[in-house]
Formats: sequence, structure tokens, C-alpha cells
Amino acid sequence: MRITEEQERILGSLHCERLSSNVDNFRLVDDFYNGRNPSIVNTLQNEAYEDDANHRVAYYVVKNNSGEILFYFSLKCGLLYDEFLEGDRLLDMKENWR
Repeated sequence: MRITEEQERILGSLHCERLSSNVDNFRLVDDFYNGRNPSIVNTLQNEAYEDDANHRVAYYVVKNNSGEILFYFSLKCGLLYDEFLEGDRLLDMKENWR
């Protein structure tokens, strides 16, 4: 399957940015609408900006050429290790590696 010229044009017109990287996004989320799933609208409008600014969840908005938010996605990584339980063990491993 090949990407058509029209699909390339559409993809090229999209812009992705971190939600909290642009203060205008705080206002733009008010215009975001999804009739099929109101809960994702609620998350974007009421929780996402604070979560992103505080580095709990990374939210990204995808905009068209007019600057409207078309969709968004989020990334959240789980704790890879317990700093208190494994921190000393990792330091020991680092020392022994030398």
C-alpha cells in the first residue's frame, strides 16, 4: 500500500505539539468536540493541561493549518523501578561495573 499524494498533502498540513508548550492551547481546548466520546473531551478540557504541565502525562495535540485541534494523544510511562527499594542496588551495580 502506498501513500497517495493527497494523503501526503493532508499529513503535511498537520502540526503536532506538546499541549503545555503553547499557552494558546489552554484556550483552544475549549473548542474541541467529539460527539462519539464526550469523556475524551472532558479529559482534554479539564485535566490534560495541568497533567501535562506537571509532567504526570505527556499530552500532544494535532492541529490543522487553521490552528484547530483535530485530535490528541497522550503518553504515560509507568514507574520503571522503585527508587527507594532499588536505588541502592543500582548504585552498587554501577560501582561494580567500573
